[in-house]
Amino acid sequence: MIYEYALEPELVASWHKDRMKCRFFIDNFGFGTGRVVSDYPKEWAEMVWKIFVSSYPKATVIQKKQMAEFLRKIARPTVKRPSQLWDSKKSWHDNTRDEHRRRPFHAILMP
Repeated sequence: MIYEYALEPELVASWHKDRMKCRFFIDNFGFGTGRVVSDYPKEWAEMVWKIFVSSYPKATVIQKKQMAEFLRKIARPTVKRPSQLWDSKKSWHDNTRDEHRRRPFHAILMP
């Protein structure tokens, strides 16, 4: 069985500071584990990257490469939700809770 997890973009963007968290999620997500990251919203990876860049403007080139590699690894594979709903006037939290009520995730990870 495959379980879909919604990961809050701000939370994921903050993981660059903790290599153990990055390694934990890379090792514990993917089809072989039964846990996959939800591609919710469709621009999820882009949201994480934008938050990372804006929240950590002094990130080094190496830190940026590490975050890009982490995103590549954790977002492969992802679950693509058909006909997902997104209201740009709402926050990620509110949209994700609404989507969860419509079609549940296995879990939603947020701080």
